[in-house]
Amino acid sequence: IPKAIIIGGILIAFFYVVSTVGVLIAVPVAKLSTSTGILESLSTILGHGNIANYFIFFCGILVLFTLIANLVSWAVGINYVATYAAENNDFPKIFAKKTAEHKLPVGVFFINGIVSTILISLYYFFLVFGFSGDLFWNIFSINAIIFLMSYVMLFPAFYTLRKKNPDKNHPFKVKGGKVKIWLIGYVPAFLLMAVLVLFFYVPGVPFNYPYFYRVGGMLLLTAIVGEIVIWKVHRNKN
Repeated sequence: IPKAIIIGGILIAFFYVVSTVGVLIAVPVAKLSTSTGILESLSTILGHGNIANYFIFFCGILVLFTLIANLVSWAVGINYVATYAAENNDFPKIFAKKTAEHKLPVGVFFINGIVSTILISLYYFFLVFGFSGDLFWNIFSINAIIFLMSYVMLFPAFYTLRKKNPDKNHPFKVKGGKVKIWLIGYVPAFLLMAVLVLFFYVPGVPFNYPYFYRVGGMLLLTAIVGEIVIWKVHRNKN
Protein backbone atom coordinates (compact mmCIF):
# COMPACT_ATOMS: atom_id res chain seq x y z
CA ILE A 1 0.00 0.00 0.00
CA PRO A 2 1.47 3.44 -0.87
CA LYS A 3 2.92 5.21 2.18
CA ALA A 4 1.09 8.41 1.20
CA ILE A 5 -2.28 6.74 1.84
CA ILE A 6 -1.24 5.50 5.30
CA ILE A 7 0.42 8.76 6.35
CA GLY A 8 -2.45 10.83 4.96
CA GLY A 9 -5.04 8.70 6.78
CA ILE A 10 -3.19 9.01 10.10
CA LEU A 11 -2.78 12.79 9.76
CA ILE A 12 -6.42 13.31 8.74
CA ALA A 13 -7.68 11.25 11.68
CA PHE A 14 -5.36 13.07 14.11
CA PHE A 15 -6.36 16.58 13.02
CA TYR A 16 -10.06 15.71 12.92
CA VAL A 17 -9.94 14.35 16.49
CA VAL A 18 -7.88 17.27 17.83
CA SER A 19 -10.06 19.93 16.19
CA THR A 20 -13.34 18.24 17.23
CA VAL A 21 -12.22 17.82 20.85
CA GLY A 22 -10.97 21.43 20.90
CA VAL A 23 -14.33 22.78 19.72
CA LEU A 24 -16.26 20.63 22.22
CA ILE A 25 -14.02 21.83 25.08
CA ALA A 26 -14.48 25.49 24.15
CA VAL A 27 -18.23 25.42 23.45
CA PRO A 28 -20.81 23.23 25.26
CA VAL A 29 -22.62 20.84 22.92
CA ALA A 30 -26.01 22.39 23.75
CA LYS A 31 -24.78 25.80 22.57
CA LEU A 32 -22.84 24.56 19.54
CA SER A 33 -24.20 25.63 16.15
CA THR A 34 -23.76 23.22 13.24
CA SER A 35 -23.11 26.20 10.96
CA THR A 36 -20.80 28.47 13.00
CA GLY A 37 -19.32 26.14 15.62
CA ILE A 38 -15.70 26.73 14.57
CA LEU A 39 -15.99 30.52 14.75
CA GLU A 40 -17.95 30.34 18.02
CA SER A 41 -15.20 28.27 19.62
CA LEU A 42 -12.54 30.76 18.46
CA SER A 43 -14.64 33.65 19.76
CA THR A 44 -15.00 31.93 23.15
CA ILE A 45 -11.25 31.34 23.40
CA LEU A 46 -9.99 34.67 22.02
CA GLY A 47 -12.71 37.04 23.21
CA HIS A 48 -14.25 39.93 21.27
CA GLY A 49 -11.45 42.50 20.93
CA ASN A 50 -10.59 44.17 17.64
CA ILE A 51 -7.51 42.03 17.00
CA ALA A 52 -9.40 38.88 17.97
CA ASN A 53 -12.27 39.75 15.63
CA TYR A 54 -9.87 40.27 12.72
CA PHE A 55 -8.16 36.96 13.48
CA ILE A 56 -11.51 35.13 13.67
CA PHE A 57 -12.55 36.72 10.38
CA PHE A 58 -9.29 35.54 8.81
CA CYS A 59 -9.87 32.01 10.15
CA GLY A 60 -13.37 32.08 8.64
CA ILE A 61 -11.87 32.88 5.24
CA LEU A 62 -9.45 29.95 5.65
CA VAL A 63 -12.38 27.64 6.48
CA LEU A 64 -14.20 28.76 3.33
CA PHE A 65 -11.03 28.28 1.28
CA THR A 66 -10.70 24.74 2.68
CA LEU A 67 -14.31 23.93 1.79
CA ILE A 68 -13.91 25.24 -1.75
CA ALA A 69 -10.59 23.41 -2.25
CA ASN A 70 -12.15 20.16 -1.03
CA LEU A 71 -15.19 20.73 -3.23
CA VAL A 72 -13.05 21.14 -6.36
CA SER A 73 -10.79 18.16 -5.66
CA TRP A 74 -13.67 15.82 -4.81
CA ALA A 75 -15.68 17.01 -7.82
CA VAL A 76 -12.79 16.41 -10.21
CA GLY A 77 -12.25 12.87 -8.90
CA ILE A 78 -15.92 11.94 -9.10
CA ASN A 79 -16.26 13.52 -12.54
CA TYR A 80 -13.46 11.37 -13.92
CA VAL A 81 -15.27 8.26 -12.64
CA ALA A 82 -18.51 9.35 -14.34
CA THR A 83 -16.57 10.07 -17.56
CA TYR A 84 -14.96 6.63 -17.44
CA ALA A 85 -18.38 5.03 -17.01
CA ALA A 86 -19.71 6.97 -20.02
CA GLU A 87 -16.74 5.90 -22.14
CA ASN A 88 -17.63 2.29 -21.30
CA ASN A 89 -21.27 2.87 -22.29
CA ASP A 90 -22.60 2.70 -18.73
CA PHE A 91 -23.60 6.39 -18.65
CA PRO A 92 -25.03 8.71 -21.32
CA LYS A 93 -22.48 9.99 -23.82
CA ILE A 94 -22.74 13.58 -22.59
CA PHE A 95 -20.83 12.48 -19.48
CA ALA A 96 -17.88 11.46 -21.69
CA LYS A 97 -17.36 14.92 -23.22
CA LYS A 98 -13.85 16.28 -22.54
CA THR A 99 -11.87 19.38 -23.45
CA ALA A 100 -9.61 18.96 -26.47
CA GLU A 101 -6.44 20.32 -24.86
CA HIS A 102 -6.35 19.00 -21.28
CA LYS A 103 -8.96 16.20 -21.50
CA LEU A 104 -10.95 17.57 -18.57
CA PRO A 105 -14.44 16.05 -18.08
CA VAL A 106 -16.29 19.20 -19.11
CA GLY A 107 -19.59 17.41 -19.76
CA VAL A 108 -19.92 16.28 -16.14
CA PHE A 109 -18.91 19.74 -14.91
CA PHE A 110 -21.76 21.31 -16.87
CA ILE A 111 -24.25 18.76 -15.54
CA ASN A 112 -23.06 19.34 -11.98
CA GLY A 113 -23.40 23.08 -12.50
CA ILE A 114 -26.96 22.76 -13.83
CA VAL A 115 -28.07 20.47 -10.99
CA SER A 116 -26.38 22.65 -8.35
CA THR A 117 -28.00 25.78 -9.76
CA ILE A 118 -31.43 24.15 -9.66
CA LEU A 119 -30.93 23.00 -6.05
CA ILE A 120 -29.68 26.43 -4.91
CA SER A 121 -32.61 28.13 -6.67
CA LEU A 122 -35.09 25.78 -5.01
CA TYR A 123 -33.39 26.40 -1.68
CA TYR A 124 -33.81 30.16 -2.13
CA PHE A 125 -37.51 29.85 -3.00
CA PHE A 126 -38.11 27.57 -0.02
CA LEU A 127 -36.52 30.18 2.25
CA VAL A 128 -38.63 32.94 0.67
CA PHE A 129 -41.79 30.96 1.39
CA GLY A 130 -40.92 30.53 5.04
CA PHE A 131 -39.09 27.22 5.27
CA SER A 132 -36.17 27.08 7.70
CA GLY A 133 -32.52 26.43 6.98
CA ASP A 134 -33.17 22.72 7.63
CA LEU A 135 -33.43 22.35 3.86
CA PHE A 136 -29.67 22.89 3.55
CA TRP A 137 -28.95 20.11 6.03
CA ASN A 138 -31.45 17.85 4.27
CA ILE A 139 -29.56 18.33 1.00
CA PHE A 140 -26.25 17.89 2.83
CA SER A 141 -27.51 14.62 4.38
CA ILE A 142 -28.69 13.33 1.01
CA ASN A 143 -25.28 14.06 -0.51
CA ALA A 144 -23.42 12.41 2.40
CA ILE A 145 -25.67 9.33 2.39
CA ILE A 146 -25.31 8.78 -1.37
CA PHE A 147 -21.55 9.22 -1.02
CA LEU A 148 -21.34 6.63 1.77
CA MET A 149 -23.67 4.21 -0.01
CA SER A 150 -21.20 3.96 -2.88
CA TYR A 151 -18.50 2.88 -0.42
CA VAL A 152 -20.80 0.31 1.15
CA MET A 153 -20.74 -1.49 -2.21
CA LEU A 154 -17.07 -0.74 -2.89
CA PHE A 155 -15.60 -2.75 0.01
CA PRO A 156 -17.50 -6.01 -0.70
CA ALA A 157 -16.53 -5.55 -4.37
CA PHE A 158 -12.89 -5.69 -3.28
CA TYR A 159 -13.51 -9.03 -1.56
CA THR A 160 -15.44 -10.42 -4.53
CA LEU A 161 -12.80 -9.44 -7.08
CA ARG A 162 -9.99 -10.86 -4.94
CA LYS A 163 -11.94 -14.11 -4.58
CA LYS A 164 -12.60 -14.40 -8.33
CA ASN A 165 -9.14 -13.24 -9.49
CA PRO A 166 -6.67 -14.03 -6.68
CA ASP A 167 -3.62 -14.20 -8.97
CA LYS A 168 -4.21 -11.10 -11.09
CA ASN A 169 -1.40 -8.54 -11.05
CA HIS A 170 -2.21 -5.07 -9.67
CA PRO A 171 -0.17 -1.88 -9.10
CA PHE A 172 -0.30 -2.76 -5.41
CA LYS A 173 -1.93 -5.69 -3.65
CA VAL A 174 -3.12 -6.16 -0.08
CA LYS A 175 -1.50 -9.25 1.38
CA GLY A 176 -3.39 -11.73 3.53
CA GLY A 177 -5.42 -14.89 3.65
CA LYS A 178 -9.18 -15.37 3.25
CA VAL A 179 -10.02 -14.21 6.79
CA LYS A 180 -8.03 -10.97 6.52
CA ILE A 181 -9.46 -10.17 3.07
CA TRP A 182 -12.99 -10.87 4.34
CA LEU A 183 -12.45 -8.54 7.30
CA ILE A 184 -11.08 -5.80 5.05
CA GLY A 185 -14.00 -6.23 2.66
CA TYR A 186 -16.93 -6.45 5.06
CA VAL A 187 -16.07 -4.80 8.40
CA PRO A 188 -15.86 -1.30 6.83
CA ALA A 189 -19.10 -2.02 4.96
CA PHE A 190 -20.89 -2.90 8.21
CA LEU A 191 -19.52 0.24 9.90
CA LEU A 192 -20.69 2.40 7.00
CA MET A 193 -24.16 0.84 7.17
CA ALA A 194 -24.27 1.66 10.90
CA VAL A 195 -23.37 5.29 10.06
CA LEU A 196 -26.17 5.38 7.48
CA VAL A 197 -28.64 4.20 10.11
CA LEU A 198 -27.47 6.99 12.44
CA PHE A 199 -28.47 9.56 9.82
CA PHE A 200 -32.09 8.60 10.56
CA TYR A 201 -32.10 7.07 14.03
CA VAL A 202 -30.03 8.18 17.01
CA PRO A 203 -30.55 6.21 20.24
CA GLY A 204 -32.17 8.35 22.91
CA VAL A 205 -33.42 10.94 20.44
CA PRO A 206 -37.06 11.00 19.23
CA PHE A 207 -37.43 9.78 15.66
CA ASN A 208 -37.72 12.70 13.23
CA TYR A 209 -40.44 11.60 10.80
CA PRO A 210 -40.48 14.78 8.64
CA TYR A 211 -36.71 14.50 8.17
CA PHE A 212 -37.04 10.79 7.35
CA TYR A 213 -39.74 11.42 4.76
CA ARG A 214 -37.89 14.31 3.10
CA VAL A 215 -34.44 12.73 2.97
CA GLY A 216 -35.72 9.20 2.35
CA GLY A 217 -37.99 10.41 -0.45
CA MET A 218 -35.16 12.28 -2.17
CA LEU A 219 -32.89 9.24 -1.85
CA LEU A 220 -35.55 7.03 -3.41
CA LEU A 221 -36.09 9.55 -6.23
CA THR A 222 -32.33 9.75 -6.85
CA ALA A 223 -32.04 5.96 -7.01
CA ILE A 224 -34.99 5.70 -9.41
CA VAL A 225 -33.61 8.39 -11.74
CA GLY A 226 -30.17 6.76 -11.72
CA GLU A 227 -31.56 3.32 -12.52
CA ILE A 228 -33.71 4.73 -15.35
CA VAL A 229 -30.67 6.45 -16.89
CA ILE A 230 -28.55 3.29 -16.65
CA TRP A 231 -31.41 1.14 -18.02
CA LYS A 232 -31.86 3.40 -21.04
CA VAL A 233 -28.13 3.43 -21.75
CA HIS A 234 -27.90 -0.37 -21.63
CA ARG A 235 -31.03 -0.72 -23.77
CA ASN A 236 -29.54 1.56 -26.45
CA LYS A 237 -26.22 -0.29 -26.24
CA ASN A 238 -27.90 -3.66 -26.75
